[in-house]
Amino acid sequence: MSILQIDKKRIAQSFSLKAATYSSCATVQTHLVQRICTNLNAVMQKDQLWADIGSGPGTLLQCMESIPKHCSLLCLDLANEPLKLLKEEFPASRIRALRADGEHLPLKQGRFDGAVMASMLQWAHSPATLLTESARILKQNGTLLFSFFLDGSFKEIYTIRQNHDLPLSASYPSVDSVCRLLGESGFDSSSVIIDEYTTTMYYSSAFDALKSISSIGAAATGGPLLKRKQLIALCKEYEAAFGTEKGIPVTYNAATGKIIKANR
Repeated sequence: MSILQIDKKRIAQSFSLKAATYSSCATVQTHLVQRICTNLNAVMQKDQLWADIGSGPGTLLQCMESIPKHCSLLCLDLANEPLKLLKEEFPASRIRALRADGEHLPLKQGRFDGAVMASMLQWAHSPATLLTESARILKQNGTLLFSFFLDGSFKEIYTIRQNHDLPLSASYPSVDSVCRLLGESGFDSSSVIIDEYTTTMYYSSAFDALKSISSIGAAATGGPLLKRKQLIALCKEYEAAFGTEKGIPVTYNAATGKIIKANR
């Protein structure tokens, strides 16, 4: 099984091209952010500074009840177009947007009270570097709220691609490996709280299932484009192998949770 090399430039271009349709199509990603907000509303306090690493067009802000008084939020993303949309929708002075790579954050050490990182671990060259950077910018005992896609996500699509020796767009970790990685990246592993989440979305056709993924920018991030005949053949095989009375499935396995920066 081969995994495509991460191409940050192509990822940024892809998510920029699909920025306008992201919010209406990212159903599962939005639900995961809503779950994050349950924790965020409990820990975010006035006069704090938070970072949203991989903010996209502002999904976190769309899901939040409100921002506590005098609390500020810095939204960071690799792609420019989502940040433009975010700034248009949320022009408040307490909300800032900055284009940046999560693995190389242009931010001072120990500046933030908390950070949010939603559904972006798979886009990192080095997940360890991404998590270490998020720990670096946090104050001692700062909080990271997160969501990660886990092993088993998109299993239907991945099975069909493997049958044809096609590379996979990303690899997804297990819960145990995520916990271990967090502990190795500057966080207190004894403080981690993780809630696993699995859901299956159904579509009228395999083409619609694939389109739902491409509409958020997550499909065109690397590797050769399929020819029309290849795509039609793969869709037919997808429907024959996994079709149900409910429709054509796409499975998502994920985890949401929180962890505290280690006091070292």
